[in-house]
Amino acid sequence: MVPEVKKCKVDQCFYWMDGECRAHAILVGSGSAACHTFAQSSMHTNKHGQGEVGACHVKDCIFNDYMFCHACDDIEVHSVNNKAVCATYRPR
Repeated sequence: MVPEVKKCKVDQCFYWMDGECRAHAILVGSGSAACHTFAQSSMHTNKHGQGEVGACHVKDCIFNDYMFCHACDDIEVHSVNNKAVCATYRPR
């Protein structure tokens, strides 16, 4: 099962609505746990649904298994230094 984005606190993203990620799937980082699906916008989508983790390129995360996220619980995305970041990331 693919983890969902349980909570998104990045309200300046196009895919954000009412604390949820409405992107179909997100891509998490390469060298860091940044959400590369983040699209800065003052407008927000009206699409309903819950975003999922499509792929994770953060090799040193304990939840990464061949670029698939296997976090037991759903993930959270937070804003850190004006960047959207996977807050569920844990180093190996």
